[in-house]
Amino acid sequence: MTRGRLRPTLTMSEIFGPDRIFFPRAHDGYSDWLPEKPAVLDALTGGSLAIAGDMPVVCSEGFNTPVGLDLLAFTGFDVAQDRIHFTAGGQIHAFATAATRPNAKIVFQHAFPPGSPGQIRSWIDPALLRYLNDKANLAELVSPRNVPRRRIVDRDEHFATADHALPAVLKVATGQSTGGGLGVAICRSPDDLRQAARTFEKCARIVVEEMLDVVRNPCLNFAVMPDGEVRYLGFADQDVTPQGRHYGNWIGLGSPIPEAAIEAATEPVRRAAVMGYRGLAGVDLALTGSNDTYVLDLNFRSNASTTAILLAPAIASRSGATVAHLRTVQGPPHADELAAAMRPFVASGRLIPLTLFDAQAAGYPGEGARSRALIAGVIRSPRE
Repeated sequence: MTRGRLRPTLTMSEIFGPDRIFFPRAHDGYSDWLPEKPAVLDALTGGSLAIAGDMPVVCSEGFNTPVGLDLLAFTGFDVAQDRIHFTAGGQIHAFATAATRPNAKIVFQHAFPPGSPGQIRSWIDPALLRYLNDKANLAELVSPRNVPRRRIVDRDEHFATADHALPAVLKVATGQSTGGGLGVAICRSPDDLRQAARTFEKCARIVVEEMLDVVRNPCLNFAVMPDGEVRYLGFADQDVTPQGRHYGNWIGLGSPIPEAAIEAATEPVRRAAVMGYRGLAGVDLALTGSNDTYVLDLNFRSNASTTAILLAPAIASRSGATVAHLRTVQGPPHADELAAAMRPFVASGRLIPLTLFDAQAAGYPGEGARSRALIAGVIRSPRE
């Protein structure tokens, strides 16, 4: 296989423009619906390094090791050169360092609590970011024909009611970011409902949504450019369990998706652009057995599949692969061991690591190394 550089169709510096600094770390006091462990939150801060271009990125020291940078260079990436690193617990200091750069605005991946210090440096109005990501507001942004039957209810009143129509999908209504299905409960039985009551114990409001006959669950990605232009970037089919947990993405390299689905997902991004939003967005859809298209979730940030989607054309061109599965690979305590195990598969072109996180270097001696990686392959017919 001829090796070459893997470059994204758009870099973050092109999407966000000059004098922007990317701050992907969630706020510890405002991340109730993201993974609880600080090590996991830190491990998510390097997900965009392969597509950053010239954009400065604040990320964990776990992405600054020679073995990690060497593996990504061997894969074919031009990793962001302008990085501001932090070790465990040091993200606020890193933010303060970034904020000292003259004329720079901060691109927050996740909304911070109202009144947090430094919000004046936010590129996007923090109140707008919280509004757009609140599941309670989905129907105000999406075309009515693409909104599933849903209602916003008081949490306490809902679970105090004895009679509930099941099955149903319950979702947290919050201005905080959600991820990995942690803010969603699939309720098919009274036991599921009791578990949901515990899950949403600290919520004031929840969304009660109809259960759909979902045959496909794609996430469509968009970029709102500095001038307000909305660009469709591509999609990934989400690998989600029947309980609603997210385990990765399937990316068909060059595969199509119905125009009606693209339009349904584009509309809320257009409306957000008119309201002043700029940057990356992901729209989760449900394509049903009756050929209807519904919008399930809006995530106005870089999504789990964004980096892979922007790199997919280059990967397909270099390797000839027609499909890839995006997964998190968890390894031994030492990142050099994980890198050594991965390297032969990287050389073959079938494994494309997008990150390598060294938990030891990041300040988490009890955690193992991990990598966000694409496993690339070719779908063959049964006769082949």
